[in-house]
Amino acid sequence: TFYRDADGNGRLIEITWKAQTGFIYDSETLEKLSEFTYTTTPSNGNEGWGITYDASNQEFIVSDGTQYLYTWDRDTLAEKRKVAVTRFNGQMQTKLNELEYMDGLVCCNIWYSDDIIC
Repeated sequence: TFYRDADGNGRLIEITWKAQTGFIYDSETLEKLSEFTYTTTPSNGNEGWGITYDASNQEFIVSDGTQYLYTWDRDTLAEKRKVAVTRFNGQMQTKLNELEYMDGLVCCNIWYSDDIIC
């Protein structure tokens, strides 16, 4: 996911699926600038399924395959909050996969499904 850091530099962030490790790169040179560890839902193996960026709130939004979306601070990568995703019928939605942030909405596909929800 592309974002700009506090100094306005273009950066790329990625998270691994099972290793609880993330990487930040310079967006122009692709040089690895840093590596970090993270925690999501321990009972689900702390997996990383998707990450996107909300520039207006300067935070990352992360999925781990459960019903939760996590927001992380752009500069510290500290978890700011955790939100459970439900469908209109009130049912918890799990398997939240690849994320995109568009016009104030977080959209994601549901793993093993043709569904995209926002």
